[in-house]
Amino acid sequence: MATELQKATVDTLEQNIKKMGKVSVSRAMREAVTIDGKKYAPSVAKNPKILTSSKGFQEIYAKKGLSVGLIAGSLKDDIEKKPQNRVAELRLGAEILKMTDKENGEGNKTLIINITGETAQRYNLIPTPSPKGNSTG
Repeated sequence: MATELQKATVDTLEQNIKKMGKVSVSRAMREAVTIDGKKYAPSVAKNPKILTSSKGFQEIYAKKGLSVGLIAGSLKDDIEKKPQNRVAELRLGAEILKMTDKENGEGNKTLIINITGETAQRYNLIPTPSPKGNSTG
C-alpha cells in the first residue's frame, strides 16, 4: 500500500508536469510534503529510484492505468508509425529497458590493475615486457 508521502510525491510530480512540462522525480521528492509535515530526506531525494522502484509508487500508477504493458505497447506503436525518424522513441525504450546508463551513471569503467608475471602465466595472459634500461655506451 502506498504511503502518504508517496501519494504526495506523485501529486507534486503531476503538478510539475502540468506547470513546467518536465518530469523530475527527484525535484518532486524534494518538494512533496504530507499533511502532517513529513518530507523525504535530501539524501533520499537524490536517488529517485528508491521511490520509483517501490511497490507503493508502482501501485499508484497502476491504479491510474499506467502499466508496463501500456507503455511498451504505446512505444511499439509509435516506433512502427515513424520508421524514418524514431530515435527519440528508441532512446526512451532503451532507458525503460535499462539499456542506457542514464539513471545509474556508472557506464563503462577502465580498470588498471597490476599483476605479477606468475599470475599472468597462470591465467594465460601475456605480460607486456618492460623496456630494458637505456644505457648508452
